[in-house]
Amino acid sequence: MANLADIVARKTQNDQEWKAQRESERENLVVMQDAGVMEIASNPDAYARYLQTQGDNPMYSVGNVALAMAQDAEVTQFGTKERWQTMGRSVMESEKGRGVQIFARSSFGKGYTITEAYDIRQTQGREPKQVQLTEGSKAMESALATLLNFSAVPVEVDQGLEIPAYYDSQEMKLFIGPEFSDVESFAAIATEVAHSRFHNKGYNQFYSREECH
Repeated sequence: MANLADIVARKTQNDQEWKAQRESERENLVVMQDAGVMEIASNPDAYARYLQTQGDNPMYSVGNVALAMAQDAEVTQFGTKERWQTMGRSVMESEKGRGVQIFARSSFGKGYTITEAYDIRQTQGREPKQVQLTEGSKAMESALATLLNFSAVPVEVDQGLEIPAYYDSQEMKLFIGPEFSDVESFAAIATEVAHSRFHNKGYNQFYSREECH
C-alpha cells in the first residue's frame, strides 16, 4: 500500500521549495530591473540605446526593455516563443533556454509571471515587418506614449508653449506643446524626459540644464 502521508509530505515540501525559488527569482529580477532603469536614467549612451530598443519593441514595457538590456548587451528586437510564432519565426534549438527573463501577465489574469524571451538573432523564419515611426502612425503614437511614461515627473499639455516640450525644474513638470509634428515632438520629449531623469525629482542638487543638455 502506498504511504499517502509520505507522498503528501513530499509534495508539500516540493511545492514550498518551488515557491521559494520562484520568489527568489522574482526578487532578483526586480533588483536587476531597478538597476537597469537607473543605468538608463544616468548614462546618456544607455539612454540612447534604450530609445532605440524601446522603438523596436513598442509592445513591451520600460521595465521589460530595461531587463532585456541588462541581461543581453546585444538585444535588439525580442519576444517570447509564442510571440515569435505569431510572426512566423521560431527559436533555434541551439538557443532554447538561453533567452532573457522578463515579466509577463499571468494567464490567470492576475499578477505577473516570469517568462523567457529571445532576441531576433536567436530565432529563424519569416522576416518581421519593420516598425516605422512615421508621422501619424500607430507605431509613433505607441512610441510617444511609452516615452512619456518614462518621465520622472507629471506631464501637462501647455497650449501656449512655443516649443514641442520643456522640463520645468522649478515646478518639476514636463510641459508638452500639442501643435508640433510627431517627429519634432518625439525628439524634444526624449530630451526633456532625460532632463527630468537627471534632475531626479530634485534629489540631484547638482542638476544644471546647461551641463546636462
